[in-house]
Amino acid sequence: MFKAPFSFTGRIGRLEYLLTVLGLIFTAGLSSSFMRGDGEFFGVIIMLIAFWVVIAQGWKRSQDAGWHGIISVIPYVNFVLLFVGGDQGANAYGPNPRLGANQPAPVQPSPTTYTPPTLPESWERARQSDAPRIRTISFKCGACGAQNANVEYQGTACCQFCGAPKE
Repeated sequence: MFKAPFSFTGRIGRLEYLLTVLGLIFTAGLSSSFMRGDGEFFGVIIMLIAFWVVIAQGWKRSQDAGWHGIISVIPYVNFVLLFVGGDQGANAYGPNPRLGANQPAPVQPSPTTYTPPTLPESWERARQSDAPRIRTISFKCGACGAQNANVEYQGTACCQFCGAPKE
């Protein structure tokens, strides 16, 4: 418990989070008593450190619940984090804090990547292929006189307006 209170990585349980919140309440009272006297600077430093610890612990507690850590800075979510249970077993943020370190690390899916072949190989394969040849052509129709920008499929094309074959 309280192994890395300033860190934002890992997971913590509800009990550790509850003790952190109670510690913040105690620290706020202590620092306010310092601020009433001549120790304003010392009280502010104590509050800044306590604030950092509570934000870090809330971040880890939300990760234990399976949420992203930024959720913990939303007002009143910290109260909800006291009652929400954590993920059973390991999640993307680490092993279950209740089971200890003897739990295996979470299995990360391997990314599937596609490595395209080099360009000369692709061109040579396309040149030797028996696949139909498709190309874009432009011609003036002899029947209706319209200028066409059409697709020619293996040497045949027709007017896209009247349907007459290419002359």
